Amino acid sequence: MKEEKLIASMVVECSIVTIMSTHVYSFNGKHYLQSNGGPIGLNSTASLASIIMCWWDRMWIRLLNKLTIKCLLYYRYVDDCRSYLKPIKQGWRVTSDGLRWDEDFYREDVLTDVSPQRMTTNILVDLMNKILVNLVFTGEDNEMF
Repeated sequence: MKEEKLIASMVVECSIVTIMSTHVYSFNGKHYLQSNGGPIGLNSTASLASIIMCWWDRMWIRLLNKLTIKCLLYYRYVDDCRSYLKPIKQGWRVTSDGLRWDEDFYREDVLTDVSPQRMTTNILVDLMNKILVNLVFTGEDNEMF
């Protein structure tokens, strides 16, 4: 059974690499080989993205729980994630050990006058980008609008 799963996963991997590296599109009467990223409009790209994001969702919730960050509500549409939680207080940072409070961080936050909402956004984006290195997230909060 273990060998069958390994073979199946290798077939899927080869298929994905082939699809992503051989996609040709046309623009203005010329044909181009897609140089990077998933081909837009290709059903397999959307399916693969959906699978990866479902996997990412589980890792995200697991990470928040591990760091004892209580997420009041989380939902996602395609690649737009919404996490609702209480603001993270000044002095906290993401480190190699996880989330850590430090007096120097606190002083820096007080001096730069970073709002708890912006700090929370920055910390969450930093955490999100550590889950799968090939995915890059950006953050928005209502202070930006």
